[in-house]
Amino acid sequence: MDHDNANDNPATRLLRLLESEGHGTWGFVIYRCVYSPESNHTWTRLLAALESYTRESLQRYSQDGTVALSKFTLTTIEDSTLLDGATANVVRDHFKSWSRDAIAREQPNKVGGGVRDPEQENGDAEENLPTHSPRYRFCIRAGEEVLDSFQEGEDEEDRIVDLIQRDWVPDEPHIDRRTGRVYDDKVEPAIEGCDRRDVGWMRVSARSVMVDMYDELRGYNDWSLWYKRPYEVVFC
Repeated sequence: MDHDNANDNPATRLLRLLESEGHGTWGFVIYRCVYSPESNHTWTRLLAALESYTRESLQRYSQDGTVALSKFTLTTIEDSTLLDGATANVVRDHFKSWSRDAIAREQPNKVGGGVRDPEQENGDAEENLPTHSPRYRFCIRAGEEVLDSFQEGEDEEDRIVDLIQRDWVPDEPHIDRRTGRVYDDKVEPAIEGCDRRDVGWMRVSARSVMVDMYDELRGYNDWSLWYKRPYEVVFC
């Protein structure tokens, strides 16, 4: 990513997005999905690292970086009964509900922004209006492999997080209406029961997820540009 142009960098684009939608905060929500006693320390290390990486990244962008950092919110969701060992689908279902409520609570000055829900055909019109804010379209899952990457002694460059897309639906095989033949060339080894190429989540380098990846996912089609099937790690 090019950081040389002071007038076009992640911090500046982030502030532009916040202003355009009337939002006052940003940042991916983090779901804790491991609750063993030994995970407590690693969970704390993960949160501290993500906050530190965010600060380090934004400090490169002078005044806009300082302003963007002041609007950053590190939100965590913990529920050992619901989320211990949770699959991406379980996290996604909770995140859909959380995001619908949170956008009204967190962004009282929003400009026409609700969260688009493809499964919702009726209901309040404002609820169905889209928002470009990645905060309400993607979330982070901290499962066992993610927390293991934050163990003491592990290389910081190997730290990862799982990024889940809120509005993902699995691709369906194409059926020839004339012959009834099924064409399905996208079948892959199943991951959490899904054999599609796009399983609705990807593994991202922890160092770049909160700023650079957040910046890259502002558009609705940007997921497909960056997506790599787990367990390959995406570096931004």
